[in-house]
This record gives sequence, structure tokens and C-alpha cells, in this order.
Amino acid sequence: MSSLENKNNSCVIIPFFNEKQTLDEVCKRVFEYVDFIILVDDGSNDGYKLPSLPTEKHVLLKHEVNKGKGAALKSGFIYAYKHNFKKVITLDADLQHLPEQLPEFLDKLTEGKIVIGSRMSNISGMPLQRKMSNLITTLLVKLKTGINIGDSQSGYRGYSGEYLQYYLNISDSWGAETEILVISVKNGAIFEFVSIPTIYTEISTSKMQPLRAIIQFMRAIIKTY
Repeated sequence: MSSLENKNNSCVIIPFFNEKQTLDEVCKRVFEYVDFIILVDDGSNDGYKLPSLPTEKHVLLKHEVNKGKGAALKSGFIYAYKHNFKKVITLDADLQHLPEQLPEFLDKLTEGKIVIGSRMSNISGMPLQRKMSNLITTLLVKLKTGINIGDSQSGYRGYSGEYLQYYLNISDSWGAETEILVISVKNGAIFEFVSIPTIYTEISTSKMQPLRAIIQFMRAIIKTY
């Protein structure tokens, strides 16, 4: 069954924090490929206004204060789990991830699989500090799990619905995405990969503090083992 035929079982989780410049466009482009969006506002204070979205095709979950990327993902996972979505995609709201690649993720995302958007085929556009943090965390994940997940920090991912139950208590910090990988390996996930371009915007480069993020990634790995 193709990704377009399978739309009704799929949703996209979009966590966001102060991204009013791009949120409208991202939502419009995502709706070309899935029938439901889970938006998670992680304490935005930029006065954003959502585009006019069909009530039955989206939900907005709001954190009163900024809790962290992991907390936003966790809220989205809890909602998707409760509503029994079979295919769940996560992507960022800053246009770092191209919604036009959603069909590639959906087509690979069969039962028992997790699909990672990998930027490793062309990292020339990746800031040096991001390259270093990605290299370190990818190595740590490999040492702990024995599996080489080339782009361990990619937030563009697809999850088969049966794994959502394992993500309901992940950390609130940036380290949650690394934690998810280790949890997934422990629970027998099969990994697939989609090559994605390396796109960084002013918004995305300003958010992560590399040294702090690496510490959070290491804590996430320790937590899961």
C-alpha cells in the first residue's frame, strides 16, 4: 500500500518554540501528505497565530512554559499513542526538514521499523559544532547498542506505532532523541534511512547549545542502560 493510500493511519508531530515565521508554511505543506497534525507549542512567546486548519485534522497541545524538545515530543507521542496512530513522523517547524519527503518516510515505515532522516551524505552545510556533537553521540550510541545510526541527532524520523508505548517517559531535554534510539534498539526496532539535505536556518542554529546538548545526550544514554 502506498503512502498516499495509507494517509488515514498517519500523523505528523511538529514541536515548535517561537517559530511563527515558518509554522504556517510547514503546516500547509505537511497537509499535502498526511491527514492529521499534532502541533506541540513548547511555551512560545512570539505571538504566533496558527493558520486556519481544519478542526478535525489537527490538535494543538500547549506547554505554558518552555520545557525542552524531549518534553514536546513526549506530549506528541502520548497523544498519538492514545489515538492509535500506526505511522508517526516527527519533523521540525523551522523548514530544516522538507515536508515533500514525507512519502519516502511513509513508504519505508512498515511494522517494526523506525526511519531516520540522514544528512550524512552531505554534511558540508552543517555547522562545525553540530558535526562534532553528532559524531560524539553517534559513536556513543554505537558503543552502547552495537548499531551504527549515522545521523543520531536527526529530528526528521518515522516511528511505527507499536514503539510509541516505550517513549511515554522520555527525558525533557535535547537528549531525548538519543534516548529514543537506545530504547528502540532494546525493543528490537529495525532501522531504515532516508537521505535528507542539510538545511540550517537562523532559527535552528540559534537553539541548540552544543556542549550542553552533548551532556544531555550522554545522560540520556546512561539513563537507558
